[in-house]
Amino acid sequence: MLSAVSFDRSAGAYIEVPDNKVLDSLTESITVEAWVKTNITAGNFGDDQIVGKYANPKPSETMIMFISGADYAANQGGARPNGFGFETSPTSGWDGSAYCVGSKTLPQAGEWYHVAGTFDHKTGILKIYVNGKQDGERNIKADKIGTNDQPLAIGGNPGNSNRWFNGVIDEVVIYNRALTEAEIERDMMFSVKADVEIEDKVTATWGSIKREWIED
Repeated sequence: MLSAVSFDRSAGAYIEVPDNKVLDSLTESITVEAWVKTNITAGNFGDDQIVGKYANPKPSETMIMFISGADYAANQGGARPNGFGFETSPTSGWDGSAYCVGSKTLPQAGEWYHVAGTFDHKTGILKIYVNGKQDGERNIKADKIGTNDQPLAIGGNPGNSNRWFNGVIDEVVIYNRALTEAEIERDMMFSVKADVEIEDKVTATWGSIKREWIED
């Protein structure tokens, strides 16, 4: 039986991991993975943050994984997705839509999805994977990821009123390298969703979500 955390899009309902030297070391390559299930009907997404290390004003965003709606995509010149998204900020500065990759998959309410975002500093390419398969790619022509002193936030972000998640998040994992599709599919199969034990909203602590900092 796995333990997951339910969020209801309420302001202030999120899980926070304090800034630390491991998070601050993620300046070159990264992989972020999570299992998610949204309660929102397709087309009604805001900019629902799954996990992110984000600050306002820019440029001080390390990364964000999110579900975004068509309305927000339009505001970003169409580069933001109407689906899952993964975004990083290079050290040279932030330009919204320029550093985001979106999925072709449009999340459906009540369905579990394994989502992963990667950035490889050697190629400058962002990729997003849904259910173990690559679902989007973008060359952002950057070799470093920006850093900040903000905490890692799961399920929302106190610095942005439009980033609260409505649904369930589980199995958040962060690597300090860009995993391959085979490795991401392996992770997904290792933790395939069955019946999960849902904590009562966000009364749970960070330890209620599986946490791994994996360095190779």
